[in-house]
Amino acid sequence: MRKFQLELHPDKNRLIEFGPFAAKNRERRGEGKPGTFDLPGFTYICGKKRSNGMFTVLSQTGRKRLRAKLSEVKASSSGVCAMPSRRCANG
Repeated sequence: MRKFQLELHPDKNRLIEFGPFAAKNRERRGEGKPGTFDLPGFTYICGKKRSNGMFTVLSQTGRKRLRAKLSEVKASSSGVCAMPSRRCANG
């Protein structure tokens, strides 16, 4: 990184324990679940497969992105009724 004169921002970067042994190591030390990390639009989590209990990396849609989409859908559907005999969402 020095070759390209790049620096890491101390508030935006951190080391987390992540991987197949992270959960067991943290449990042994009395700490909580392994940390998560975010990349644009997704959150990555340590997990186990249901079929065989092996380690896997789970990805979830980022909360910020999901909230924005739900708000957009709610705003676009307000006041729209599919059937006149039923009540609309807004009253």
